[in-house]
Amino acid sequence: MSHQADSSRTTSPRVAPTVCSQAADAASRLRSVARADRRKRLSYGWAATKRHARCYMLFEMVRVRNLSRNCILGEAVEVADTSRKRRAGLLKRESLGPGEGLWIAPCEAIHSIGMKFAIDVLFLSRDKRVLKVRQEMVPGRLAVCLRAHGVLELAAGRAAATGTVVGDQLQFEKVV
Repeated sequence: MSHQADSSRTTSPRVAPTVCSQAADAASRLRSVARADRRKRLSYGWAATKRHARCYMLFEMVRVRNLSRNCILGEAVEVADTSRKRRAGLLKRESLGPGEGLWIAPCEAIHSIGMKFAIDVLFLSRDKRVLKVRQEMVPGRLAVCLRAHGVLELAAGRAAATGTVVGDQLQFEKVV
């Protein structure tokens, strides 16, 4: 009986290295795929790796036009297409001019904690249709729309001045 116990102990270590080496090979392949994906994202930019992103995400400024009302919401709207730009948002700004704004995509919720001025917030679908309007959101507040794909932050009063309401279709154009 002691002979059987000794043989079971010796067979167990022989199987383990094979299993461990297969797991190590699989982990190595996964790491190399992740490195290649990371290199691709760095070389082509964030927009090239996202299925829903379009070429305008590669530009720093866009013009936003309300097609339903035939008016311009913003002449120089900044695009927050990187993690750093998303985190900073409008927090470092003292004010926002009438033609200025920030477009954050993808995004479903924002906050104005630490901001120094009020803003108008438009939540947009993937096809740039207005899903929700939050007018003159003061500092220290939260705004959420779970159906939204992006958020357009404009100077306070801009949505009311242009008559922008839920259901309006927006168009984004690159600024040359």
